[in-house]
Amino acid sequence: MPQDEGSPVMACLSNVPAETALETGDLADLCKALEKLHELPAGEKAFLHSRLHEQSQLICILKKRGNEAQMRCKALEQLNVELEELRRKDAANLKSQTQRAQQLEERYMDLAAMHEDMIYFKDEHKHQNKQLREENKHLRQENQSLFSQALREKEAEIRQLASQEKMVSQELDALKETWAQETESSGAREGAAGRSEPTRQ
Repeated sequence: MPQDEGSPVMACLSNVPAETALETGDLADLCKALEKLHELPAGEKAFLHSRLHEQSQLICILKKRGNEAQMRCKALEQLNVELEELRRKDAANLKSQTQRAQQLEERYMDLAAMHEDMIYFKDEHKHQNKQLREENKHLRQENQSLFSQALREKEAEIRQLASQEKMVSQELDALKETWAQETESSGAREGAAGRSEPTRQ
C-alpha cells in the first residue's frame, strides 16, 4: 500500500530544507519499510504508527536543532570573519603606533642629546667668559700699572725740562744783562776816544 501523504513522516520530509535533501536518504528507506508494515494487524499497526509519529517528531526536532545549529555556525563564522578583520585592523594600528612610538623615542633621544650639547656649550661658554673676565681684569691692572708708571716718568721728564728751561732762561737773562753792560761800556769807550782825537791834532 502507498504511503499516506498526510502521515507524520511525509509531513516531516516536506518540512526538510532543500539543502538537507541528501541527508533524508535514510528516511526514504524508512518510508519503504513502513509500507510493508501496513499489512500488520490493526493493534500493532496503531502501536507502530504511534511510535513512528513520536520518532518523526523527534526527527523534526533534531532537524530543526540542526538547522538552528547550522545558522548559529554561519553566524559564528561571520562573527569570526568580522573579528579577524578587527584583529587585522588592530594589528595594523598597533604596528603604526609602535612605529610612532619608536619615532617619538628616537626624537626624544635626539632632543636629549641636543640638550646635553647645549648644557656642555653653556658650561664651556661660562668657563670661557669667566676666564676672559679674569684676563681682562689682569690686563686692566697691568695697563693701569704701566700707564701710571709711564705717567710718572712723563711728569718727571716734564719737571726736568721745566727746571732746565728755568736754568736756560736764567742763563739767557744773565747773558742779556752781560751783553747790555758790555754794549754800554763799549759805547762809552768809543765816545771817549772820539773826544780825545781832535785834541791830539
